[in-house]
Amino acid sequence: MHGGRYRRRYASPSLPERTKSDAKRLPPRPRCIIIGSLRRTGRSAALGDAQNPLHCGSVTDHGRRPLSCARRSSVEGLTMHQCHLTRAALVGGAASTLLLLGAAGASAHIDVSPTTTEAGAYSVLSFAVGHGCDGSATTSVAIDIPEEVVTVTPTAHPGWEISTVTNDDHVDQVVFTADQPLEDGIRDTFELALPLPETAGEEVVFPILQTCEEGETAWTETSSEGEDEPAHPAPYLTLTEADASAGDEGDTSSSAAQAAGWGGLALGALGLAAGVTALLRTRRSA
Repeated sequence: MHGGRYRRRYASPSLPERTKSDAKRLPPRPRCIIIGSLRRTGRSAALGDAQNPLHCGSVTDHGRRPLSCARRSSVEGLTMHQCHLTRAALVGGAASTLLLLGAAGASAHIDVSPTTTEAGAYSVLSFAVGHGCDGSATTSVAIDIPEEVVTVTPTAHPGWEISTVTNDDHVDQVVFTADQPLEDGIRDTFELALPLPETAGEEVVFPILQTCEEGETAWTETSSEGEDEPAHPAPYLTLTEADASAGDEGDTSSSAAQAAGWGGLALGALGLAAGVTALLRTRRSA
């Protein structure tokens, strides 16, 4: 294509090694060779086929475009399978990093785990704290008790002093204060035993104030269904319907246990009678 805008040039397949003595007399190495409207590097051309130098960008953007697996196979000695595996590993690594970041963000909450969520049932709630306030150690955890919870009993926790804030015989808040600050990244749990409200489907929210050596975090934010989770969500649980079959099973089990007990007594009486009869026969024979 001699009549085109650019003339075709080719890079030498091998470039001489420079030394300090011949640095002045050797011409500068070509960084790019213009072919048509493409910009190609002399080094890439030397590594590949001199007749087909590798593409490294356009004249307008001077950017470096990614090589296809076909070109990488000829230049770097990779098979097509190795090239695709390399790209898959890079994509998988990036995805794993994003997942880990997302998991880290999700774990930076205070969660509640109940032994049961049945409306009207007695439940033990476990509040898990696994982080401080932006890296600062935790000194106290104050859990607000909603009005619909009529009574609450905190579980003794070694290393933490427990106090309550009451108002008209209702416990409004339970406060756990650390004897020694809980370091950031160390997990601890705090338990409250309480009767759950009677209404199934109701959300019971427990706002928490986490106080640290430097600063504090108020876990008090709530959101409606369909909204994004807030930055500092309050722990909550949703009450479920009581399982009627569980009570029936309990009654059935109790009846079965009573029947088994009476049966055991009957068998014991028969065995005792048989033993006495055998003893009397032995004495008569003697």
